[in-house]
Amino acid sequence: MGDAGKSLSGWVQAVGSIAAILGAVYVTRMQMVHVAKSRRAAIVAIGEAAMTRVDEVEKLVSEKNPRAALFARFPTWRLDRVISAFDAAPVHDIQSGDGVIAFLAIREHLVLLQKAVKECTDGPDSHPKFSDGLRALRDRYENDEYQKQFAYLAETLKTNVMTQVGVIREHFSTLRGCL
Repeated sequence: MGDAGKSLSGWVQAVGSIAAILGAVYVTRMQMVHVAKSRRAAIVAIGEAAMTRVDEVEKLVSEKNPRAALFARFPTWRLDRVISAFDAAPVHDIQSGDGVIAFLAIREHLVLLQKAVKECTDGPDSHPKFSDGLRALRDRYENDEYQKQFAYLAETLKTNVMTQVGVIREHFSTLRGCL
């Protein structure tokens, strides 16, 4: 073969080495893209799990007796696991300021929803801001006024739950748009 064959084999070897390097870079890049997509999918899955719980709460609060429905079928600890999932999620993979804000807001409002559900379940007569006034009406035997105030405050507690549901829905919509 001589010098020409040695030169050609050197060129083939050089081109093969460059192709191998480019192939390795491409494979590594594709793996990184796949990992990033998987992590974003995990964030969406956590958000969807939260929305499943939010839907449960909304359905129960819409019943005729939301206090009894929540008490019987929705212990507030159900939200603990979803909130923990938000704490463990790779927020840095969201890659959008609005998305990160929405994600963190969902987590914050899940905590507020948990509190609102507990207050609704406990009822106005156990609420620190309402119980003294209701007790005073009951002690003075003002049953009609007590019933009226109790119903009004129970509706207020229900409204607090629904407010959190609405806020979480808005933030989830924003998050989904960012991913």
